[in-house]
Amino acid sequence: MSEEKQSNIHYFYLFMLFIMLIFFAISSPIEKEDKKITPEKRTSTATKPPKNNSTDISFIMDSQKAKKGKKLLHDILIAHNIVDQFYYEPYLFGEGTANPKLNISLPVGVWANLTTDQQAALEAYVSSEIITVWRTPFKYSVVKANSPAAIITKKNVKNMYFYDWEIIEGKITNNGRDILHEKTISTGEKWQDKDLSKYF
Repeated sequence: MSEEKQSNIHYFYLFMLFIMLIFFAISSPIEKEDKKITPEKRTSTATKPPKNNSTDISFIMDSQKAKKGKKLLHDILIAHNIVDQFYYEPYLFGEGTANPKLNISLPVGVWANLTTDQQAALEAYVSSEIITVWRTPFKYSVVKANSPAAIITKKNVKNMYFYDWEIIEGKITNNGRDILHEKTISTGEKWQDKDLSKYF
């Protein structure tokens, strides 16, 4: 091969190497930027907006109706001498499954004696606490953060929506500590595909 041909091939390889270096220099920042965005996107799903409403959940966080529901639940349980503090807050049920629910329990007969507004306040309260579940997945769960079931529990509850709740009623046990899980009296399923703002 002549020296001229060798020189041309040499320049060709240098040219291709130069092009590849330029391409790498351009693409590398993009990849880094993608890596920066990805965790950000994951973080944004920690307080996932309702898929059947707007991305703004402030109307739920600031709901006066939900705050009234919280107080009402406390007053009901005090009036019925419920001893166990477990029932004074919502609790997760089925968090080891793909369809967990956030529940509150009432003594049997209470729901039927509430006004429509009082019932709506309790519904708004239990639903609003799903935001708490997203942020602190184990607050209302019997599963501990360091247990083997923690990973799947965290994944399941972070996929919950504002209609993933139930209100349960049942008899009070003889020792006054517990409310039996006898009947579902209200569920968030009726909220699906509805404008959530009217419930808060």
